[in-house]
Amino acid sequence: MINATQVVLDNGTVQIIITKPGGNVAGVKYGGMDNVLDASYKDSSRGYWDMNWNVASGSDTYDLFVLLRGNSGFYTYSIYTRPTGWPDFDLNQLRIVFKRRSDNFQYMAVADNKLRLMPSHNDLTDARSQQLGYKEARLLTNPIESSLKGQ
Repeated sequence: MINATQVVLDNGTVQIIITKPGGNVAGVKYGGMDNVLDASYKDSSRGYWDMNWNVASGSDTYDLFVLLRGNSGFYTYSIYTRPTGWPDFDLNQLRIVFKRRSDNFQYMAVADNKLRLMPSHNDLTDARSQQLGYKEARLLTNPIESSLKGQ
């Protein structure tokens, strides 16, 4: 479904709501949950691309989302173009950020052999952790779950 403010990808298992024209992920509906992303953030801040490069004029970027039939996940990738004659640029950092509902996610799986408890939202406050190189990178100094200390 496409309307003036959003594009909805739906394969019958999961539904992805993408803002228009921004291209940010505003919602992910799955398993009876209306949105697995944190609705306390603006639509434009729940799921987004974050890039750092060193040329002020940047380049054209195309963010793409793929939802396969019957799968509960989705894929996302970007295509970067630079018109002929434009200067080179360095892409220093590229990441996609999803702000999850903390009341429903306490465990994470990165791979079949990398599973563990997740730090809580409270663990990421200044009272329980130390900010590192960028806002989302934290050293857990006094987490609620003591086994996470030092991570």
